[in-house]
Amino acid sequence: MSASPLPQLPAWHARSFYAQLLLVATVVAHVLQIDMDALVARIGLDAPDQLVELAMIVMPWVFGLWAWLERRAPKYQLVFGRARS
Repeated sequence: MSASPLPQLPAWHARSFYAQLLLVATVVAHVLQIDMDALVARIGLDAPDQLVELAMIVMPWVFGLWAWLERRAPKYQLVFGRARS
């Protein structure tokens, strides 16, 4: 017995797609050593360097976990391009 295929969904319509984008963005910002301290200081936080350091360590894990949870029990087959009807 073969299972019926899942309906197709363009990848950019899935929440896990955006979780992966955020994951990549935080890792790239960390690798490129983009200075987020100034942005956080503008918000008015007293110790922006500690907050940014923590976020750069924790957020890739959070976004990766989010994407994994979203795709753990798929309801759709993600496709890059147009979904077939």
